[in-house]
Amino acid sequence: MEMIALDDQPFSIVEDWGFRRLIELIEPRYSLPSPRYFSDVFLPALYEVVATHIHKLLDNVTDISFTTDIWSSDISQMSMLSLTTQWINENFELKRAVLHAQKFAGSHTGVAIAGAFDCMFATWKIKKDNVHVVLRDNARNMQKAMEECGVKSLGCMAHTLGTSRLRDIQQELGMKTMMLQQDVATRWNSTFLMMRSLLDQKRALGVYGADHELPSCLSAHQWGLIENMTTLLTPFRQLTREISSHQATTADVILSVVALKRLLSKTADTDSGVRTALLEAVNERFGSAFSEPLYYLATILDPWYKDRYFDTVTKQAAVKMLQQQVDKVTHSDSATETPDTEEPQEKNIRTSDDGGKSLLDMHDEILEENLTMEQQAGLSSHTSLQVHGYLCEPLIPRNESPLQYWKSNMSRFPALAKAARKYLSAPCTSVDSERLFSAGSHIVDEKKNRIQCEKAEMLLPLVIK
Repeated sequence: MEMIALDDQPFSIVEDWGFRRLIELIEPRYSLPSPRYFSDVFLPALYEVVATHIHKLLDNVTDISFTTDIWSSDISQMSMLSLTTQWINENFELKRAVLHAQKFAGSHTGVAIAGAFDCMFATWKIKKDNVHVVLRDNARNMQKAMEECGVKSLGCMAHTLGTSRLRDIQQELGMKTMMLQQDVATRWNSTFLMMRSLLDQKRALGVYGADHELPSCLSAHQWGLIENMTTLLTPFRQLTREISSHQATTADVILSVVALKRLLSKTADTDSGVRTALLEAVNERFGSAFSEPLYYLATILDPWYKDRYFDTVTKQAAVKMLQQQVDKVTHSDSATETPDTEEPQEKNIRTSDDGGKSLLDMHDEILEENLTMEQQAGLSSHTSLQVHGYLCEPLIPRNESPLQYWKSNMSRFPALAKAARKYLSAPCTSVDSERLFSAGSHIVDEKKNRIQCEKAEMLLPLVIK
């Protein structure tokens, strides 16, 4: 059963001659159960083992973050709603799990989605008071659903860019053979990847165009536009890859937007106004991030960033809200628990690809300016000793883990450490749910198009390795 789940195999594999002969060779006395026995007995039993383990992991976790997405199969009439989770345990380890993949028939209205969420929360005995935030796509029905459900939510940042003959030409020119990338509306960065693949194959496409009558060809001016656009979109590609990693959190959003805006504000003669248009789009889509407490509290609690990248207004709001969080924790009766000594998984160093150096340069410029402002103005005298002490200390290096920092400094800043466990638990994209349904496309394919939705619900949490 474990093999079937992990390898996306159909239950009917136990009837395949090759598989049966393999099992007979390994153990001739073993009689394979039927596919129905696997689906009706073994699968529920394995699911129960995994679910029980996850229930134990979630015991006493007070602040949990989630992602969600809706997926519809191209092979069968099946739609499913996902619920994945991640949280920071008392040992400051970032944990994640797939909780639910629920059948979702009927109209995908906000009210219907909210009702499904209530059922999933009830199944996992998760109180809404313990829901820190839900990362979702930017569709209006999803936004409405989270409002109806009464939980905080954030939009997914990343949601927010003649083959045979061509291969022969590539080989003749000594080029690497590759397919041209297509622009897919639902795939992030696909426009950028399409234009980059055109530039990579410009010589091969020129030879192909000379040999064949094509309905249209790109002019030198159009090739120049594609090259300029690719250069401009390279930071977006880099940023999307960074925020889609398992280590990225909502703390990364404000800095990413600030750095991107600064980079786009540096105009060039060859931009033809495109850079300005991109800057306006970034301002329009992410302007609200600077007034959203879920973002700026996560940022100020990340020892990589603190308040060093905020403007004056955002810095004042963040420090004031952080002070309120400290007061709230300080006056509560909850006691700080002593963590285990096991080393947590560190947040990896984020590396950049082509064009990434420009974004990192923006980070350095902003940090240098804001440090100068802070030295001149000083911190507010109304902040507590905890907040003041934390903010006055230098940022930790990028090769050190923010979670390891909070584990080591929990005794010095107990209230802040508790807030960090809450706000640094949230991812900044809904990628986990996107990946879950990528696995779903393997569970429901041409060979397994008759699988019942109830069985898919149990299989999906098991296939994420």
